[in-house]
Amino acid sequence: MSTNILITRRSFEELDARGGSWAVLRTLLLVLGTVGSICLGRFYGLVALSLVWAPYVFFHPQDGLWISPGFLLTASLISPPEGFVEGVGYSPELAYWAIGVCILLIPMLIRFVQASTNRAPNVLLTGKGLRGFYAFAAMSVVATVVGVWHGYPVQNVAKQFFGLVLLVGYFLFALRFAPTRTSIEQIMTRVVWVAVLASLVYTGFYFSLFSIRNFSDHLSVIIAYDGALFVFLVPQILRDEGTRIRIDKNLVIALFLFIVPVLAHLKRVVGACLLCVLLAWCLRSASRRMRYVYVIAAPVLLAVVLTTGVLNPIGAWFAKYEDSDYLIPEDVQNHYSVVTRLAEFSQVMESLHGVPILGNGMGSTLTWYDPFARTYWDQETADNGLLYLLAKMGIAGTVAFVFFIYPLGRTALQKPLNGLHLSLFLLFIFQLLQMIADVTFFYFMTAGWAGTTCAFLHVLNKGSEPTPVPA
Repeated sequence: MSTNILITRRSFEELDARGGSWAVLRTLLLVLGTVGSICLGRFYGLVALSLVWAPYVFFHPQDGLWISPGFLLTASLISPPEGFVEGVGYSPELAYWAIGVCILLIPMLIRFVQASTNRAPNVLLTGKGLRGFYAFAAMSVVATVVGVWHGYPVQNVAKQFFGLVLLVGYFLFALRFAPTRTSIEQIMTRVVWVAVLASLVYTGFYFSLFSIRNFSDHLSVIIAYDGALFVFLVPQILRDEGTRIRIDKNLVIALFLFIVPVLAHLKRVVGACLLCVLLAWCLRSASRRMRYVYVIAAPVLLAVVLTTGVLNPIGAWFAKYEDSDYLIPEDVQNHYSVVTRLAEFSQVMESLHGVPILGNGMGSTLTWYDPFARTYWDQETADNGLLYLLAKMGIAGTVAFVFFIYPLGRTALQKPLNGLHLSLFLLFIFQLLQMIADVTFFYFMTAGWAGTTCAFLHVLNKGSEPTPVPA
């Protein structure tokens, strides 16, 4: 069986099979949106960009599944969050990012309600496999009510609830508007190309204006998306048999997307990418038991790497070169990024007093002492996604989330994975691995993207036939 090659001339012909006029319209919207954003500035330009695209999303809700992440990638270029210092602090640009995302969310929500009212029930939206999802959606509402009951500032409750709305909403939107393999291929192809264009601008701009160290300090959502899309493309460059790879444009695109997080020294993204590359070969195994073993071994391996000195010899080699030591430190387990995350996790867990059943609710903050900066941080989010989930939604919300994602992985592993199915499963695993050091599923920058990924995997789990793998 041949793998699905997404980045081909044929794929572009299929993308515009509905008519060349829509391709022209998209080009005009892109030009108008870009010009309007430049004229109106870094803040109002983002709102203008989303307003330009909102009518198109209303009439083409399927395209909204790639336009929304495309908007966030564009926002990284137009209005980067300059207020952050190593991920801590407040950046006013993000308020306009959220407004733009919300503007694009509204027409999709309207169309979803219309479709649910006027059409026959979508079988993908029901079934035992989604009980965990609906339980998590219900717990999201409960956590919000708990936050309001505790009297947290309304704007904080709303901001944190917004991420959950995007996760739940885009999961449902993807099931409704992209219920086929062809539609998934079309959407993912466009996301890849938007990311490539954004990354070209990103690398060119920052290499021309800043040193490598300043480049690495600049935080951008583009880096996380590039790592995810690199993982998505890995199965497309693997040959059907053996360990050889295809030498084609997919390989060039994948390597370019991988270079961006390497240059930016974002260790968690690079580490997750490398683990997913190993899984790309392993998950084609004909043994279901071994596929489970490989998936379980991935986070265990990552934990071993972070908590032991296994990488210290490599870090010592990198330490000889200026700036390179930032990617792999000479002493990994004592590096500030590892120590501070462990300190944050232990202190917040202790402050929860055994973790309440319903958590502290949306709108709550997390306070912990940073031994390196010698200061207390009072944050709305956490560096660890599981810690964030436990603090905000408690044991009940965490269990609901596990029962949401577990059936997706379990069903996918029932048969050998290849092609698009393997790509989406690796993307799903990549996002879960990011939860070690990020709130991927719950923060508005990536929550909608995570929800879409989970929905696409659910579609293929329901509709894909087993793919034979050579012994």
